[in-house]
Amino acid sequence: MLGPVERDALERARLGEITRRREAYLRLEQVAELDRAQVAELSGDRCTRRLLETLWRIPTAEAKRLVGEARDLCPRSSLSGEPLPPRLPATATVAAAGEVGPAHIAIIRTTMRRLDRVDALPVDDWTAAEQTLADEATRLGP
Repeated sequence: MLGPVERDALERARLGEITRRREAYLRLEQVAELDRAQVAELSGDRCTRRLLETLWRIPTAEAKRLVGEARDLCPRSSLSGEPLPPRLPATATVAAAGEVGPAHIAIIRTTMRRLDRVDALPVDDWTAAEQTLADEATRLGP
């Protein structure tokens, strides 16, 4: 049986993980901002991935993942500049709240890319699938 000290330690660990996950989403928002503003192109880098590799001194694979996640989970703009919701809005919501981690996000993104290739899949079914995956990810491990 857990005593108050152990329960407090568990709660601090839970809250610490939520905080780290929220910070990870804020990092994605920074990537999205750099991408939307085309900072890479304006600064002489070929793409946002390459800019991140240099700016944050991170490996190519991590930079590529961050750009992809930012494009899927952060608000976007249309060609005319109108604001658009994230491509994966349910996943974005739980990621921003710190309820899911990078492994959950990777699984959801992979699954949704596969569903993108299903011919004649109704948009409502696609949206429901993403919502279900995001909801389940808050309750289940990857």
